[in-house]
Amino acid sequence: MPRTPRSTWSPSVATAALLAFATTLGAQEDCTPPADLQAALVTDPSAKVYNALGGWHASRGQAGCAGIAFRKSIEIDGGYWEPRFNLGLLLARAGKSEEAVGQLGDAVRLNPASFEANLVWGFTLLEMERAADAEAPIDKALGLRPDSAQALFGMARVRMQQQRTSAALRYLEQARKVDPDSTEIPMMMGAALASEGRFNEAIEVLDGVAKAHPELPSAHFNLATAYARTENFPAAAAHYRKVLEHDPRNHTARLAAAKALANVHKHDE
Repeated sequence: MPRTPRSTWSPSVATAALLAFATTLGAQEDCTPPADLQAALVTDPSAKVYNALGGWHASRGQAGCAGIAFRKSIEIDGGYWEPRFNLGLLLARAGKSEEAVGQLGDAVRLNPASFEANLVWGFTLLEMERAADAEAPIDKALGLRPDSAQALFGMARVRMQQQRTSAALRYLEQARKVDPDSTEIPMMMGAALASEGRFNEAIEVLDGVAKAHPELPSAHFNLATAYARTENFPAAAAHYRKVLEHDPRNHTARLAAAKALANVHKHDE
C-alpha cells in the first residue's frame, strides 16, 4: 500500500470542523480530542489517527464528531477499510441505511476476509428488505465463522425474507445450539413455526422464552398471538395483559386483548 499522505489540517482546524459538523446534526457535542489524540494529530495526522479519533468519539456517543473524523480518515487513505466500516456502522445505527450500505460494501471490497464487515453489511441490507443482496455477505461471514450464532441467525433472516421457512428453521436450530441463551433465535423460530401453521410447536418455543424472560413484552405478545390462532383465547388474553403490564401504551396489544376476551365471553355463552 502507498505511504499515507500527511494531512495539512491542524488540530484547531480539525476541532472546528468537528464542531461545525456536530452542529449541523443538531447535536450539542464537545468535540475536543483527548490529550493523547490531540498530540497525535500534531505529530502524525494520519488516517489511522483520525480513525482512532472517530472511534473515541463514537464510544462517547458523539456521532457528529465521530462521523467527520471517519470521513477525514477515508479522505486521507481511500484504501483503508476500517474507517469505512466504522462510518458504515455509525450510519446504520443512525438509520441512514442507504449511505451505510455503500460504506460497508466498500469496506468488504477492501477487506473481504473481515467477518464483522460482511456480517454488518448483510444485516444492514436485511433491514432494507434486500435479502437477495444480503445473502452473499452473510454467507461469506458464515464461511469465515461456521459456528457463529449471529451468522446462522442472519442466514435464517435471509431465508425468512425469501419465504423459505423450512430452510430458515434449519439455520435457527443450528444457531440455538450455539447460543442457547439467545432470545432473538427462539422468537424467530416461533414466528417461523407459526407461519407454517405449526402453532403448538410455536407455543412450546415461545412459552420457553416468556418464562425465561417474563419482562419481555414481545415474548408475551408473540405467545399470545400463537394461542389466539389455536383459539385458546383465555391464554391469549392473559399474555396480552402481560404485554400491557410492561408496555401500557401498546395499543395493538390492548385491542388484541379486548378481542381475545370477547371471544372468551362468546365461547362461554
